Amino acid sequence: YNARVTINAGVVDPASQLSVDVFINVSGTGVVGGPTSITVSPSQLNFAFIPGNATPPVQNLAVSTSDNSGVFITAATVTGGNWLIVTPAQLASTPGSIAVTANPAGLSPGIYSGTVTITGVRQQTIPVTFTIATSDFSLKPSALNFVVPQNYGISAPQYLQVSTAAPIPFNVFATSTGNWLQVDAPVGITPAVVAVKVNTGGLTQGSYTGTISLQQGPAYSIDVPVTLTVGAPATLSIAPSSVTLTWTVGDPVPLTQTVSVRSTSTTVQSFTAAASVVNGTGWLAASAAAGSTPATLTLTVNPTGLAPGTYFGSVTLTPGGTNVSPQPISFTLTVLATPTPVITTVQSAASGAPGTVSPGQLVTILGKGVGPKGLVLFPSGSTTVPTTVGSTTVTFNGVAAPVIYASSAATTVQVPYNIVVGQPLSLRVTYVAAQSAEFVVASQAIYPGLFSLDATGKGQAAALNQDFSLNSPSNPARRGDVLVLYGTGEGVTTPALATGSLVPLTPPFPQPAVQPVVFFNGQQGTVLYAGEAPGSVSGLFQINVQIPTNIPAGPVSVQAAFGGQATQSGITVSIQ
Repeated sequence: YNARVTINAGVVDPASQLSVDVFINVSGTGVVGGPTSITVSPSQLNFAFIPGNATPPVQNLAVSTSDNSGVFITAATVTGGNWLIVTPAQLASTPGSIAVTANPAGLSPGIYSGTVTITGVRQQTIPVTFTIATSDFSLKPSALNFVVPQNYGISAPQYLQVSTAAPIPFNVFATSTGNWLQVDAPVGITPAVVAVKVNTGGLTQGSYTGTISLQQGPAYSIDVPVTLTVGAPATLSIAPSSVTLTWTVGDPVPLTQTVSVRSTSTTVQSFTAAASVVNGTGWLAASAAAGSTPATLTLTVNPTGLAPGTYFGSVTLTPGGTNVSPQPISFTLTVLATPTPVITTVQSAASGAPGTVSPGQLVTILGKGVGPKGLVLFPSGSTTVPTTVGSTTVTFNGVAAPVIYASSAATTVQVPYNIVVGQPLSLRVTYVAAQSAEFVVASQAIYPGLFSLDATGKGQAAALNQDFSLNSPSNPARRGDVLVLYGTGEGVTTPALATGSLVPLTPPFPQPAVQPVVFFNGQQGTVLYAGEAPGSVSGLFQINVQIPTNIPAGPVSVQAAFGGQATQSGITVSIQ
């Protein structure tokens, strides 16, 4: 049994009401709702409509219950508003029929979904799909023409570009006598590129015709005529005959592919080469317009400017002579969007100490995708260090930092001199158009570190002996000689340097605001010069220090202290 209780708001709001459906099932088993079931057929409904055509016909749902009880029927839509209509809203008893209507008024081309719910003691939901197609099915080209050598097998694909005013699903059917016409995918959603191939196996020389049909649901379809000419057997042997490449926006260009071209006989065969693309513009080229076998052809792909997506093209080799068949090399290029850079660590470029930076310091950003695949240095001959190198930009609190070099795993930059010391800094890396999440680092006035020879921040220092030769265990410095040390993180200088500037080659040289003291195995050396390294990028300091005469020979620890801030431990120099 079923009933509906309606509650009105009365004088407070006469138009407002709430309806509650009530169901009571009395079964022979004594268990409420026990054996009763609802059967609805069909289990789903699909409507299709093309603007300008007649409204889709009504479709019916057959409803039955095991005890012939009544049901309520409701319609709901997920998208598109109230286009789904059911009649009646209630069946007093079953079996019975429900009329379902899809009203296209006001709907744009697209795919809409809804449900019809039948509720008794049990409940069943029927999914409904409404496709608003469009008669402006745009195809390019409008016909396909294949010329393929006899016994060539499956040909290189040709492509149909399919578009509509709004994304619409479609089916693809290939029709040909002997089934020589093929499509790679039987379904698609516009915009799409449909790959069409032919198979000449078993076909004699001559002309054949077929049809590719594209159907927007049952309501609308369009045919594309296909002509196949089976020509003379192939005179060229091409390897590879198809090429698939993938490129990520920002990666090096161009891409190249070599192709071997040989004659199928002992006779030298001349040929011409012509490149063409289905979509995109001018991204495919051949190294030579003509040649003779045996030959190696270099095919060049330059995807610069292409948006992420899949692109198709071909290079067609046409043999010289008469009664010959052209042989294409098919190309598929997938362009991927630049992945989002991921920062894992920000550390001193000298010591490797993470998490804290100082004004003018050279720091290295480690991570994934924090620059281009190959190492790119800032241009030689530059008068300042640019803030973009290899399509990579780094900012501290929105201020661009000079980029010393950039690569996918590590990018080194100079911290701007004008950061607010003592405050956390928001660092971001942008590679091409992809920007990393915020990475926060601490800041302080001085955060010094010495460079090591192997760039790990430990072991043998990157130091020069008094004769400017490289200090090492095999070339140690003498006690009492002058040693040159290099580092970064000394903070602001006097006179002040501009961020990204190069240090002049002539004095006076900028010096750190706090002068360092240098210790060898705890013994203080005599600092003769402490300032920016002449001719270098600002932020790289140089210390010329005289070695104490009474320290032992061998590897000796060395540290420089700028006030209360000392360089890292574990750095050594070689003394004899």
